[in-house]
Amino acid sequence: MNKKSMIKRIFLIAFVGIMLIFSCNKKAPVQDIENSRIVLNEEVQEVSICIAKKEPFVSQIISNGKLFTSKYADMYWQSLGIIEKINVKNGQIVKEGDVIAELNDFKSRKALESAAANLEQSKLQMYEILIEQGYSIESINQVPEKILDLAKIKSGYENAKSMYDLASWEVMNTKLIAPFHGVIANVSQRGVGLSDLTKPFCKIIDYERMNVEFFVMEHELVSIKEGDEVEVKMFNGNSKIYSGKISEINPFVDENSKVKVIAQINNSKDLYDGMNVRVSINKKSEKVILIPREAVVIRSGKPVVFVAKKSKAQWHSVTISGENNVDVAISEGITEGDSVIVTGNINLAHNSNIVIR
Repeated sequence: MNKKSMIKRIFLIAFVGIMLIFSCNKKAPVQDIENSRIVLNEEVQEVSICIAKKEPFVSQIISNGKLFTSKYADMYWQSLGIIEKINVKNGQIVKEGDVIAELNDFKSRKALESAAANLEQSKLQMYEILIEQGYSIESINQVPEKILDLAKIKSGYENAKSMYDLASWEVMNTKLIAPFHGVIANVSQRGVGLSDLTKPFCKIIDYERMNVEFFVMEHELVSIKEGDEVEVKMFNGNSKIYSGKISEINPFVDENSKVKVIAQINNSKDLYDGMNVRVSINKKSEKVILIPREAVVIRSGKPVVFVAKKSKAQWHSVTISGENNVDVAISEGITEGDSVIVTGNINLAHNSNIVIR
């Protein structure tokens, strides 16, 4: 083979190779994605559906809150003495008038007896002074006020009465008495010891009047008002829901664009002062198309709902007008009565083959 034919052959091979490379890199024409979406999975997908219905939509405002009691009493000792008896423990329910704890009252009772005797003696001296001035004991109420006051001073009656009242107060304060029905908390002293006048012996909480303090965002204020119902739920796994009503809305927006709200809780016997809870405010609106939250998937950053039609999954872009922790309100994209795919929709594409459970 001569040199000239060799060069021709090499040139031909190179030309064919270049053409093959260009033909491999050439892109297929883009399909109209709105009219013919590519089916990503040709396998039959098992799905479940629900029927889109128009129902009243319950929008929710959810916030974290802290419980506090609207009525409590810090129980201080008013007298110094030896604690003789403690009748309560933390968590115990007490009624109004129950004795919480007692001091040894021997000295205070003796002081009261002495004060009572002195009062009686000064009263007799007052009567003697009045009799000397021509008045009788039976007509004591007819004695002019100035003369009676002078007789009380001369006899020492007023001073004796003050000492008697003080002794009576000392005896009364040897006992801590529950001022209202409630639950005992924060008992600070145990067993026999000297009463501490500087800190509360315990606290009594009115557990039937619990409040919750929480915050809402500034833009959410238009959706709430005093008297609106709230639901409160604990974070400890207890599924019980407590109801209440908004009692206060603080007319001040803080630096984080939040507003403080207080609600009073009903039947709050299981709740504790200072407990952290979840608060939700539910507001009903007009009837809209509602579907479960699970029915909405995101495609290219936009909400999409798949509708079952003739064993196929039909892709529908939707507009969401509201949502809560259960439902989503749809204003555009699907119609009432559509068979909306709820489960098995994660890997679906337009026209995916489906079978309904």
